[in-house]
Amino acid sequence: SNPDWAEGPALLTAEAAQISVAILPLLAGDVQVTGLRLIRPRLDLQIYAEGRRNWDMGGAAQGGGARIGIDKATIADGAIRLRDARVGRDMALTALDAELSMADMAGPLSLRATGVLNGLPASARIALGPMGAQGGGAAREIDIQLTLSDAEASWTGIAAPGDAPTLRGTLAATA
Repeated sequence: SNPDWAEGPALLTAEAAQISVAILPLLAGDVQVTGLRLIRPRLDLQIYAEGRRNWDMGGAAQGGGARIGIDKATIADGAIRLRDARVGRDMALTALDAELSMADMAGPLSLRATGVLNGLPASARIALGPMGAQGGGAAREIDIQLTLSDAEASWTGIAAPGDAPTLRGTLAATA
């Protein structure tokens, strides 16, 4: 549910949700989601003029050290609405179909999605390599391809967070 001060009763609703989890990894304290399917999920994100966000429920997440992986997660006919009162923006992503896989939080990760963003057809393909695959540390390969109507943008490269974050790659765009 939403915080008391937010508009509307729910942050997230879904017509149906199905999840399956591997039992053996649970014995080691890890979570391996073998399947997650959301049917007609609706996510209502709100940012108020003073910066409050309805998805910030307070309190910092505590790192438990558990490995979390997702073999396959899908969204069928989803919708995301973002209302940002700071800039007067109201964006809607509808007819969202997506598939995600993620070995664990360190990657690799693959996401494919299609939908309609504010009335325009949109798609995204994002691939993140595993952390450390490019010379150790947290560096990872990134490949992003986005389309919105007839416009396309892509970025391929390497990102390395840390005290001196670096981003190297190639950006291409057509309209």
